[in-house]
Amino acid sequence: MGSALGPPDLRMVRLTALVVYLGALLLATLGPVRGIPPSFVGADKLVHFGLFGGLVPILYVNLPSASQARRLLLSGTLAVALAAMVELVQIPLPHRSGDSWDLVAGSIGAVFAVVLTPMLLYRLRRRWDTRQSVFLRRRG
Repeated sequence: MGSALGPPDLRMVRLTALVVYLGALLLATLGPVRGIPPSFVGADKLVHFGLFGGLVPILYVNLPSASQARRLLLSGTLAVALAAMVELVQIPLPHRSGDSWDLVAGSIGAVFAVVLTPMLLYRLRRRWDTRQSVFLRRRG
């Protein structure tokens, strides 16, 4: 039995990917930092850009069916809100420090992903459809 999110097995894969990604994101941004030297100035900003930008497509595919524009807007908004919450939570932590530039980097990453997500998903669907048709031709 399917729903707006797709077949049950695909929904579970999407949800699992979201939970694992959120866990890794929270561990990376709130966990203790042990002996990880910065490789170059601003490396942490690039990490924030990538982490919160990477969250957008995962949120997008997990949102209930709505228009593409609404799902993109909500995905981007949730990613930026999580970036802001992470920075606020970091302030009292002894091993972390909240940084407004980290929030800016995460927000830019989320906006960048909102623009790229439709293109990425379109290409993935085309690739999947091509592979499906080749498989069906070989089978039939």
